[in-house]
Amino acid sequence: MKDLNLIVLYVIALISYQINTQDIQQQQWTKRVLLILTDNLNYQDFHSQINVFQNQQKKLDDSNLVIYQITSRHYKLGLFEENKWIKRSQPYQEMKTDSTIFEVILIGLDVGEKLKQNTSLSTDKLFSPIDSMPMRRAETRHKNE
Repeated sequence: MKDLNLIVLYVIALISYQINTQDIQQQQWTKRVLLILTDNLNYQDFHSQINVFQNQQKKLDDSNLVIYQITSRHYKLGLFEENKWIKRSQPYQEMKTDSTIFEVILIGLDVGEKLKQNTSLSTDKLFSPIDSMPMRRAETRHKNE
């Protein structure tokens, strides 16, 4: 529980102070956040993970999900090459929770950690917990009305 509280505090600090394009007040209750972290841009799981989600942009948008790629030296919002890397190591240092080369963390609308793993995440494994969340079910019902 202590680790979860620490992670939530890191997410708040990361989004509100380090990521200039996003404001935690705007993210909370409106956007889910997927963090893809690596200390090696050439790591195969990192590239595989990016490729898996590049073809899912509509589903990501429908799920109110934004993705941050975070390395030990810089970060960027989104999945595509045209998105610019911002040099700053602090987000990685604050968000990385274990000693593995690669990590994926899903943060819910309430800024709570919903999923964490250190292997490539399938679309089913990402969207299944999102689609089962009460807020997501309410969003889906609202869209269908």
